[in-house]
Amino acid sequence: MNLHTYHSVPIVGKIPTALPKPRLPRFDIVIDCFPYAIGIAAVTVAIHISMAKMLAKRMKYHIDSKQELYALGFTTVLSSFFPIYPIATALARTMVGVEVGIRTQFSAISSCLLLLAVILVLAPLLNALPMCILTVIIVMSLRSMFQKFSELPKIWPISKIDFVCFINNFYSNLFHSFLSFFFTK
Repeated sequence: MNLHTYHSVPIVGKIPTALPKPRLPRFDIVIDCFPYAIGIAAVTVAIHISMAKMLAKRMKYHIDSKQELYALGFTTVLSSFFPIYPIATALARTMVGVEVGIRTQFSAISSCLLLLAVILVLAPLLNALPMCILTVIIVMSLRSMFQKFSELPKIWPISKIDFVCFINNFYSNLFHSFLSFFFTK
């Protein structure tokens, strides 16, 4: 269709179709990053352990916090050899998985294989995807977050702190992450 050429419709553009090569971490930035890394690690561990305990209680099984810390440490050390974000619990994806009945880690393996197939095979087909279509996909994936607004009248009388936290987090995410992504392209 050549929407980009004939009508100046912004498109996704070139998507890398290879996995990053492993390399040694940069040790020269450790001193500068250390204070931030401590905060990131503390929040990551707290969220991961609390999510694991919440799901263990809901599914009626027991977790070993030491094993969870070992897994987080191992994956974080392994990820330091690649240019990726720090390892953390995916709250939304985990809750969606629980709601649809996922009970094992096999779902993560199948998700990784699907993502690998998209990166290696389908990425060239998505180069001409209009940004407006990508925007619709992202907005639809955030639909459940927008539906939480219907619960706000119930939250206000119970906990005003939770109400304010929800509003603050919602607008922080919306204006900082979501909008900056589209207006900086």
